[in-house]
Amino acid sequence: MKASNADTKLFYKLINMQRKTPLTNTKILKLNEKTAEDGPSIMNIWQEHFQQLATPTIEENFDTEKLELVEIQNNKIESIEREKGQGIDLVNVKEVNKAIEKLKAGKAPDEDGISAEHYKHGMEEVDSVFNNIQNSLQRGFTEGVSSLCAAFLTSEAIEESKKLKILLILITLDAEKAFDKLNHEILFNKLYHYGIKGKLWILLRNLYKGMSIKVKWEGQCTEDVMVLQGIQQGAKLSTTLYKCYNNVILDSILKSGLGACIGDIQVPAPTCADDIAVLANSTADAQGILDIVQHHTSRDLVKINPTKSVAVLYNAKGSNISTLQFEDNDINITNETKHLGIKRNEQNRANISERIRTGRATIYSLLGAGLHVRRGFSPMVAYKLWRTYAVPRSIYGLEVMNLLAKEKDMLELAERKILRQIQGLPNNTANMAVYTLVGAEPIAITLDKNVLTFFMNIVRNSGTIECEILRRQIAFSDQRGKDFIKRVEKLYQNTI
Repeated sequence: MKASNADTKLFYKLINMQRKTPLTNTKILKLNEKTAEDGPSIMNIWQEHFQQLATPTIEENFDTEKLELVEIQNNKIESIEREKGQGIDLVNVKEVNKAIEKLKAGKAPDEDGISAEHYKHGMEEVDSVFNNIQNSLQRGFTEGVSSLCAAFLTSEAIEESKKLKILLILITLDAEKAFDKLNHEILFNKLYHYGIKGKLWILLRNLYKGMSIKVKWEGQCTEDVMVLQGIQQGAKLSTTLYKCYNNVILDSILKSGLGACIGDIQVPAPTCADDIAVLANSTADAQGILDIVQHHTSRDLVKINPTKSVAVLYNAKGSNISTLQFEDNDINITNETKHLGIKRNEQNRANISERIRTGRATIYSLLGAGLHVRRGFSPMVAYKLWRTYAVPRSIYGLEVMNLLAKEKDMLELAERKILRQIQGLPNNTANMAVYTLVGAEPIAITLDKNVLTFFMNIVRNSGTIECEILRRQIAFSDQRGKDFIKRVEKLYQNTI
């Protein structure tokens, strides 16, 4: 383990060896009311499960008129495009090699035991079109944009409502198996109208026609399961195809003019892939956005689970709050919800005690021999584990939250306690010694660096909605403001 401190590759290899558990297959598998206890029966249940997942089901609230129309339209489109006589170009060796280089390692091999590594060691046109029309509120799987940008929009909308002392409603919507239940016909109809035409459209449609999978269990494979809905897992285009599928929802919300604004900048629905947060300053606006989402999801055959979708109210005192509904089901108003892995409560404060518990649980799970220096781990290695795994989990998303000084102090106090334990130091050891003996960086400094890094990422993407918000904050922010740009300014002043 001492050698691993200077060898990053060996470090991760040793961690994986310690964390790895023997591969064991379950002996009992249940699906609905069925129970299987032997190999053939378990394989049958696996096949049935994936068959259900890959076969479209029409819910009562779905509007199938659009599906019927796009099926007719897609057949006409394909007929027209084929009549043009534009053949699909043959793939050359260079393109194949380039595709192999991008294969992800560590994935399950196929039924013949061939994996991505065999191809790797044996030897972008849709993105460009869609990037031009992708909605500005969609921050998921976008080059050069962090998913935390959606969390940033939410945080700044909350701070704006507190500054103006107006109501803000945050609703997190839960889409059921969004990537697995995407309708192919509706998807390719959307692609055509977004500008993906000709031989490329036919090629993409052919990729999903007649697609099938097999489930491998204990060396045996099930019969073919025809995939009639959903997008391929891990494929390069899958995330782009999904964003194209739900882009119309965000377009309609923006065009409606409903929802929250920061000045004149609309932020009604910060989104990361399928993770949508609705922001509105009145129940009428919130209900209007919910109705827009319901309209499009019912036509696109996407199910939103209203029982798992919840609302949190900010500055609600004295406001007239009426019931919010989705598909005739009441949206539950609660004190806390989670969006993009960040918990949001009525006070818009991070739960630091929970963050500290997360960090401790992470380091304890990695140090099987125990946290104390005398239990077998080098203090340097233990500290590297803490910095590499525990700290990022403890402070995830805090760069977009407005932390109080005492909350940073709580994080530093908890970190110093961990550092004393892994070095075997007494509790009265000077703080400076606790850090310098292992070359540690205080967690508060790490958090400040994350804030500045996030700020620079926004600045580099000058045409984004986040950058527009920063420009507005620079122009209108006061000295006592709690918005993001004031926090950045204070950090820069402290470094001078």
